[in-house]
This record gives sequence, structure tokens and C-alpha cells, in this order.
Amino acid sequence: MKIIPNWRSRLRDYSTIALGAGAAIVAAWIALPEDLKAHLPVDIVAQIVGGLNALGLAGKFVVQKPKDEA
Repeated sequence: MKIIPNWRSRLRDYSTIALGAGAAIVAAWIALPEDLKAHLPVDIVAQIVGGLNALGLAGKFVVQKPKDEA
């Protein structure tokens, strides 16, 4: 397995940001105390993360160039 040559530019892609946001939400959910989790419906959190992951996957198929390169 090799890292792509322009990996730093991939960090700014919308797809990477969406997937990272989904991972951050899951990590925050795990870190929450149980009494706070009781006030947040797990279905809503799962739908948000699922939606972000779907957007991230869909974004991999769209050209994502910065404005100055477009």
C-alpha cells in the first residue's frame, strides 16, 4: 500500500471533511457520560453519522478542486 502523492490536498476535500466529521461525532458520543447520552436519542446520532458517511462516499465521485484551480 502506498500513500498518494498529493495526500495533503485530499485533507481539504468535502468528502474527507464529511467522513472526518462523522468519525468525530462517534468519538464524542463514546466519550459522553451515560446521563448525557440518555437525553440524546441514539437514532438521531446514527442518522447524522450515516448521512455524513453517505455524503463523504458520494463526494469521492465528484471533482473537488479549490476555486483557484477551477
